[in-house]
Amino acid sequence: MVWGVCGLMAAGKNEACAFLEEKGFLVLDVDKVGHSILERECSAAAELFGREILDRKGQVDRQVLGERVFSSSEEKKKLETWIHPLMV
Repeated sequence: MVWGVCGLMAAGKNEACAFLEEKGFLVLDVDKVGHSILERECSAAAELFGREILDRKGQVDRQVLGERVFSSSEEKKKLETWIHPLMV
């Protein structure tokens, strides 16, 4: 059986997943998967969105990237089109 836990920000998803983990369920946090991809593929992300999304260490600044993609449906679609196939 596969369950998906979704909801708005601060809706209790993390608490629900912690409860399920305590009960022996395997939990896959896709946010963490996406974060690890951004860490691993920072050069590719910079090619798509510009070097201004990188911090001083050359890593993706998720806040800067988030402000950019969540203010533009086109930029959000570009991010999703790039990152979703990598999340397998």
